[in-house]
Amino acid sequence: MMEVQTAEQQGSPVSVEVWQRILKLQPRMAQANVQVGFSLIESGAHQREGIVLLTKAISPKDVDEPFPLDTLPGRVLASTIARWHIEMAEVYAALPILEAVSNIKQNPTDLCLAAMSATLLHVTPDSIQTADKSIARYLDLTQRLIQKLDRAPEWRLDEQLLSSAFPGAAADPFVHCMNSLFSLSFYYRADVAQVANRHYQIASRIWPKLNYVTKKSKRWMTSGKQKSHKKRIHIGIASGCISLKHSVSEDFKGTFSRLDREKFHITYIFIKERQNDLIDPFVYQHTVDTVMILEKTNSDFADGAWITRYHPIIESLDLDILFFPDLIMSSHATRLAYAKLAPVQATSHGHPMTSGIPKTIMDYYISWGSAELEYDIAKMHYTEELKFLPTNSLHQFYTPRSNQNVSLQDGGNYRLLVNNGRSKTFSSIPPNNHWYACMQKPHKLFPEMDELLCQVLDKDPLGLLILHIANSEESQQVFVNRLTREGCDMNRIHFLDALPHHRLLALYSLSDVILDSYPAGGCTTTREVLEIGKAVVTLPARFLGSRWSYAYYQMMRDEELNTMVVAQNSSEYVNLAVQIGTSVTKRTEVEARIKLSNHKLYERWDSVTAWEDVFIDIAPVTIDSSDGANKIGEL
Repeated sequence: MMEVQTAEQQGSPVSVEVWQRILKLQPRMAQANVQVGFSLIESGAHQREGIVLLTKAISPKDVDEPFPLDTLPGRVLASTIARWHIEMAEVYAALPILEAVSNIKQNPTDLCLAAMSATLLHVTPDSIQTADKSIARYLDLTQRLIQKLDRAPEWRLDEQLLSSAFPGAAADPFVHCMNSLFSLSFYYRADVAQVANRHYQIASRIWPKLNYVTKKSKRWMTSGKQKSHKKRIHIGIASGCISLKHSVSEDFKGTFSRLDREKFHITYIFIKERQNDLIDPFVYQHTVDTVMILEKTNSDFADGAWITRYHPIIESLDLDILFFPDLIMSSHATRLAYAKLAPVQATSHGHPMTSGIPKTIMDYYISWGSAELEYDIAKMHYTEELKFLPTNSLHQFYTPRSNQNVSLQDGGNYRLLVNNGRSKTFSSIPPNNHWYACMQKPHKLFPEMDELLCQVLDKDPLGLLILHIANSEESQQVFVNRLTREGCDMNRIHFLDALPHHRLLALYSLSDVILDSYPAGGCTTTREVLEIGKAVVTLPARFLGSRWSYAYYQMMRDEELNTMVVAQNSSEYVNLAVQIGTSVTKRTEVEARIKLSNHKLYERWDSVTAWEDVFIDIAPVTIDSSDGANKIGEL
């Protein structure tokens, strides 16, 4: 049987240069394609060319003796090719490879490939039907995999074999085998709680060591959850995203920094996922706080459950509440959350979707009542017990993201660019048309959005769409194809790369109207747009992630403004956008109303009080003294 090994692995005297010459003479030789392919991948600069060669090595059309997919070498190649395409957000390229392996009846795919295939969702589906089929496929394959794991407990992942034979797997078998749930938050037609829970069920079966429960948690669960008394509630805030300038840090730090230190002992637990990540300095604001940085080491390789090394460290903290602000955003934090490391555990809207973890482990999802549907409906979207922050207060303590026309993110003066005018600042976009900007990344713009965009152009012959270009070539092509198929005038659509923050603010200022993405909407984007006095037209859907803009407008308490910017259906969304885009009078009125009320979104101490009340409510202890008037480190 042929083996998939590089020349270096073989200890072979045959150099890469020799294999390159062999490939040139014998392009249909599978082993030559493999050797040169892996050398290109390892070089880093020509990975795509390497993947093309590996793909040829398993294709009867391209080589004379392809590596069979029912053998270990064939599965190694399939795994390498599929994982690379998934990392590049090229799901359409990965799916045929995974389907080919899974369809082999006589030699079923190994557990890693089965998990990789079952947990895969489209990043940029080419239609609503494709999105629905992607969810149906996910539910079917995950259910079958769970049943098989339960029927055959001896079927376990051989991580040593995986790590030695499958390139890239050794760094973290969990990440290699399990796909991220990040894209699920944009599937607004799905039962997200069911889908997310399937992910948890598979991972917790493959890596059962993750399912740890501390002694303190066991005592709490068996005591009938009787609260004891304590001077302060000890909260651990565990996150892989409280890094410098990260959206999670920017969202939560205003509140975290202002929690009453006479009521709460705060321990920040930074789960460092990337070597160059820097923790946000806000965590050092109070000397009474504890800061812990947990980082992966070389000894953690070849083990998808390596995160269990953190269990005794966190258990020793003797926490009352372990709070994860952003599960799903970090694979490290998500795995850590599978364990019950504190009597009460909760997550929240750093990623606006359920974790999928049962409420016996992840007790609560803390959401904002103003940005959710009625409680009895909204609770069905979560595997955790849903807790609402009050509807009459903001959900975070926010401060403006610019000051005197200068971005506080990159220090650039956006007003200078605005004063230069459209032609100089964005020379590639015709200046005299009506500018409709939507700079959310295309993975937020699911197929439901296509019709809205095209109808805006149909209704306003002078309208131009300004959109964010996708991160991958495949996603961009799918997005362009969708818009073309929907009938958009592609000559009136302009795609921009990610912009420095001050240039982004300048674009918002120079645009006539900002379109909120649909079905998943903007949060930080909306606040930035409202802060500079521009209008965001929004269409709230059924999940939290689509309702931020609606909730912000509710907080501004201007019912007349709401009728001008918050749509009840798709046709009204188009009409409201075009009214503002085409009428200077309407636009001036809307922007004037926004400028009168946007201050209500900032420096709201009631948001801090709301979080304190929730933490006190869910805590397994009762604070001895209710006197919290003297706040330590009040800002």
